[in-house]
Amino acid sequence: VCEVVAKTLKEAGVKWTRVPDELNIDGCAWFDEARRRFSSEVADHARVARPVYSAHDVRSTDGFVGMATMGSYMTVERLQHRLQMAFLGIEESASPDRDGVVVTVELMVHVGYPAVTGKGGCGEGCDEFAQSPDRLHEMGVLCSDTMKQWYTAMNISLDCAK
Repeated sequence: VCEVVAKTLKEAGVKWTRVPDELNIDGCAWFDEARRRFSSEVADHARVARPVYSAHDVRSTDGFVGMATMGSYMTVERLQHRLQMAFLGIEESASPDRDGVVVTVELMVHVGYPAVTGKGGCGEGCDEFAQSPDRLHEMGVLCSDTMKQWYTAMNISLDCAK
C-alpha cells in the first residue's frame, strides 16, 4: 500500500506527508497493552514507509512525536523527554553531510476547545475526542511557562501549521 500511496502523492504534487515513526513506543509504561501494541505497529509501518516516500520525492520531517503524549498522556516531563529522544535519535542516525542542516520534528497535537454536542462535527456530529477536555489539557501543557522556557533553552523554534 505504501508504494501506491507514495506514487499517488507524487503524481498529485504532494511534497510532504506525515511519517509517524515515533521512537520507543514500547517504553511507554503509561500505555495499556492494546494502545502500546497499536502505536508500535503504526510506528513500525511508518519506519518502513519513510524510504519509500523518499524514493518518490515525498518528504517528511526528520522525526515525529505525539502518539505517546496525546491527550491526558501529555505531561511536561513526558513531552520534554519524548522531544529530546526524537532529536537525539536523529543526531545519532544523521549522515556526516548533514552538518549545519536544520533538524525538524513534527509534534502532533490536538489542542483546542471541546466541541459541544449538537454544535458541529462530521457526519453524525461531534465524536468523543472532539468533545474531550484532553484538548484543553494539551493546550495548557504546550503553552505553559515551563514549556516556553524549555523551548528557548533547547533552541527549539516552533512553526505551527495553520
